[in-house]
Amino acid sequence: MIIFKLLLLLGEKVDLKKISELHEDSREDCILIGTLFKHMMLKPSILKEIAEENLLAPLPPPQDYNDVSDEIVLEDDIQRIKLVGNINVGEMVSGIVCGVLGELN
Repeated sequence: MIIFKLLLLLGEKVDLKKISELHEDSREDCILIGTLFKHMMLKPSILKEIAEENLLAPLPPPQDYNDVSDEIVLEDDIQRIKLVGNINVGEMVSGIVCGVLGELN
C-alpha cells in the first residue's frame, strides 16, 4: 500500500491489482503485492535423498544451490505468476513480502 501511495504522489497513476485481475490483452503498468517464492532446481529434497540411499551412493552436496534455471515466482492468496526482467535470481530468497511494478508479458 505504501508503494502505491508513493507512486501516486510522484504523479504516476498505477493501479494496485491482484494476480487474478490481470488480463493478457492489458499492457498497462500495475503493482502486484505478494510473497516471493524461489523455485530452485538444486534444492535438496527428502524424496531424492531416500531414492539415492536405496539405489545409489549419495552424491556430495553442491557448494551452491543456485542454478541458472532457478525462477522467481510472486504468489498472492489465490495465484502465482513468474517474474521476468532485470532480476538477479541468485540474490533472491523465498518468503519475502514485496510489491512489484511492471506489466504482463
